Amino acid sequence: MTPRTPVQFIDTSANRWLNIAPFVAGLACVGVDLAIQEVYLRMYSGLSWLIILLSGVMLGGLFLIRLQRIIPQGERIARFAAGASATTAAWHWAGAVLPPMVGGGYAFWWAVGVAVLSGMGLGMLSSSYWLRARRALITIPLLLAVAPPLIGPLMAQPGTWPARESGPNSSMPDAGTAVIFILLDELGAAAAQPIVDTLAGDGWPLQFRALAPVGDMTVKVIPQMFTGVAFPNARPCAPTTVCDRLQSLNFSTLTASRPDIDIVGFYHPYCAIQGLRWCTRHSPEAALLSWERWRCAAQRRSTSGQQDPQCRQIPLKRWADLVDSVLMSVDQAPFWTQGGMLYVHAPLPHPPGSSIDGSLPSHYRDNIKQAANFVRHVAARARQRFGDKVRLVIFSDHGLRYKYACSTPLYESMPCDIPDEFQGHEVPLIVAGTPSKALDRVTTNADIFYLVD
Repeated sequence: MTPRTPVQFIDTSANRWLNIAPFVAGLACVGVDLAIQEVYLRMYSGLSWLIILLSGVMLGGLFLIRLQRIIPQGERIARFAAGASATTAAWHWAGAVLPPMVGGGYAFWWAVGVAVLSGMGLGMLSSSYWLRARRALITIPLLLAVAPPLIGPLMAQPGTWPARESGPNSSMPDAGTAVIFILLDELGAAAAQPIVDTLAGDGWPLQFRALAPVGDMTVKVIPQMFTGVAFPNARPCAPTTVCDRLQSLNFSTLTASRPDIDIVGFYHPYCAIQGLRWCTRHSPEAALLSWERWRCAAQRRSTSGQQDPQCRQIPLKRWADLVDSVLMSVDQAPFWTQGGMLYVHAPLPHPPGSSIDGSLPSHYRDNIKQAANFVRHVAARARQRFGDKVRLVIFSDHGLRYKYACSTPLYESMPCDIPDEFQGHEVPLIVAGTPSKALDRVTTNADIFYLVD
């Protein structure tokens, strides 16, 4: 008697769909994570990759279904695609390759090699072992996609910001002193001298020191500033939540510790904080449907990074518009009529600059000048409005990430000779106006909100 073939091994339409499910699940896992990052950050830098990924899932899935119908080796090819997809998901979650894959280098080619080997290994499995592997390759990526947005917000502890201390030596902030916090994104301590000189030249009493940053990326630094807990492996995991293993910060579970806080920012969902008096958050133009953007992306890949002036102007204008919108919103805050506390996260001196032919050092230098002019404007208006009863705190998240910037499409075709003063690891702390009794407690930029005192 001929043994019966288990139904799951018969070449049926359902079985063919199940064979491509690992391929779809692996790439869908990456797609969900990219989508969460886009919703959280609102920088729209990964939308093109997300569209390409989703298109690859749909077209690749249909192609693999058709291939299984017309050739005997179709199932083994589907297994190969499953291995490649699973490797892509694992590499993405391990952080070795983060979209957009700018200059992936050796890490990218390691991922390609592992994908090929895993695909070949799955192709050689017996039918029974493939069935078990198929279940795992469907289940694990889907769990990785679903778990963070569900569990991340639940792990976040409710808290107040700025944290208010309790005890016999604690006190409320002086209601007569207005406090302005200005986070100048990507400003190194040695590069901050023009800002110090600007304030000193205008007669402001100054306290200045260099601080050690608690992270090398904004997404790692801001959560520790707001919670006091380190986030060395931070990544967005939900629309208002950033996660790091078994801890998270959900901005919507933070509550303002005083009723007179205004925020102007970008990149992080600051406006989800409860109890703010006023808040505005800015994002660059999405430009997803811009034909010029897609044309320039294709041209860059076909000409080894070379760009015509029109294509080079697109990201420069996009960033300049974001900078202008943030700086102009500062003047609209109720702080200027009602006092209290103003927190500004400004996209300066973060590159790029505005000149089409400018290099990274020239753009960064120009942006520092623009940041100094912005600080002078805020300081002058604060002095006019509040007199001596105002404190300005100027600080940064991290220094210039010149190694990353030099590898981006905007600068990769240009010499990237970075002056020593732009290479420092430390970040500045500049306190102008009313001195703070808590200055000695500030040892890193995570301690910055002690200066609310």
